Amino acid sequence: MCPYILSRGGLYSLMSSFLVVLLAMCVTGMLEQSGVLSSLVEPLVKRTHGSTFRITLATMVIALITNMIGSSMLLTSIVAGSLMKNVFKNNNLAPENLSRNIEDVGTMGAPVIPWNSNAIYCS
Repeated sequence: MCPYILSRGGLYSLMSSFLVVLLAMCVTGMLEQSGVLSSLVEPLVKRTHGSTFRITLATMVIALITNMIGSSMLLTSIVAGSLMKNVFKNNNLAPENLSRNIEDVGTMGAPVIPWNSNAIYCS
């Protein structure tokens, strides 16, 4: 059974997705440790004033912008999640809501962006 997985494209076809996730995690980790991500999110978070609606809206805007820049839903999930996880934690909001917001914008917003990989697949 194992030779079929390796020789028929099972693992090899997933390599591009794996590399996108790995690259996104590496870049996000470097930007997070250097403080660049917190300086990008801080002005937006200050404008939310702890409002659940505004935090949700900010999360969706960040996910949409990340989707436009990265052209990949995988990249959006990792970067937007890393950016907003502390904001949700500090405001006692459930992390499930964060993943739901990112998923809603990432899945539904991706085909609307013409250069996104999902839009290319849909067309």
